[in-house]
Amino acid sequence: MAANPSYYMSTTLLKCCTTYFGWNYDVCMGNERGVCKRALWYPDWEGKNAGCINDGNEPKYMTDNAVNMLFVHPKDCCDKHYPWDVAACTGVVSSLNSGFYYPDFGGSKNICVTGGGQPDYMNNAPSVWMHATLKECCSTNYQYNYNACVGSDPSAAAATGTTTPGLYYPDWLGDNKTCKNDNEEPPYMTLNPTQWMLATLKACCEKNYSWAKEGCEGASASAGAVGDNLWYKRSADWVCVQDCTLTGVVCGGVRSSWETSTYATRAKCCASIPYDKDCNTRTISVLT
Repeated sequence: MAANPSYYMSTTLLKCCTTYFGWNYDVCMGNERGVCKRALWYPDWEGKNAGCINDGNEPKYMTDNAVNMLFVHPKDCCDKHYPWDVAACTGVVSSLNSGFYYPDFGGSKNICVTGGGQPDYMNNAPSVWMHATLKECCSTNYQYNYNACVGSDPSAAAATGTTTPGLYYPDWLGDNKTCKNDNEEPPYMTLNPTQWMLATLKACCEKNYSWAKEGCEGASASAGAVGDNLWYKRSADWVCVQDCTLTGVVCGGVRSSWETSTYATRAKCCASIPYDKDCNTRTISVLT
């Protein structure tokens, strides 16, 4: 880094985090649960009133009476305000965001899981850590282990209609000179994704059409690749756009092989570049 400071060194923590760790912005900036930025637990009387929560939205009267209303540990809050059913109260804590997927960094399989139980710092930054689908969580956090991650939940994979969504395969049943990612691969490829399915267009072309890589990539871009409708940061102008071919408000064209679409929504993509204040509202155009 000392040999190339203009590339690696940043004058501020914000610049460093946004440049190199946009995918992990809150942790880089220190916005996860910490000593000075801790979200305290309080009784959810104005919500479902089923237990204690720590979303930082406690009413002012609770903040004004912090000794009796705000707690560092959820069990202390439950003991104080829900003594008749502490088990149910603490159960609410463990089930926060239980319908979303999150990366299981504490495990050893490099997969995403659901059902609650995620660390508090993930609950405090759900736009960064919590994902509506298994596919989105796996593509954001475990691209290097994507197939295994998606396949870790057979029911979720079945719901998508395929266990290899968005991956590229050789189109031998078509014109036999391109790779596609339209989820129309033959069943034998779906059943053996390690052998046939690749994460990028370039990797698919290099493996299956090594004698005509440039032709494969060009033909796929113009005829075969249709986009997966996920959002990605376009390298030409660093704008969040959708991986699709229709012109209009959100489509930014089919991504290049080196650009990875990983976000299910525009908001999630924009959250990875927080310094771009107009990211969510900017009119998007297809580059020519």
